[in-house]
Amino acid sequence: MALSRRVEITAPDLTVTGYDFLRTEIHTGLTMAALADASKANPAKMKRNQTNARKAYDTARRFMNQIPLVPERYIEVREGLKKLRRVLQKLGEDL
Repeated sequence: MALSRRVEITAPDLTVTGYDFLRTEIHTGLTMAALADASKANPAKMKRNQTNARKAYDTARRFMNQIPLVPERYIEVREGLKKLRRVLQKLGEDL
């Protein structure tokens, strides 16, 4: 006999989960960008980390306007994206 469980997700749950997702992507992007900057002596490693930082940036941007956020959280996410964008540009990304 198969067990099944119905999971109900409410709009506030999605908002919190989405916010956490965006924060995690931005934090990961900033970490990858810092690793790229620190690994300039190894071009392959630098490029790999820079590419991962860019993927995090692109993903957060793509989902940002699809997740309902209260104004304070929206501002926090927007500022995090701005910071990540600046760091990526310093690494040579064309944004």
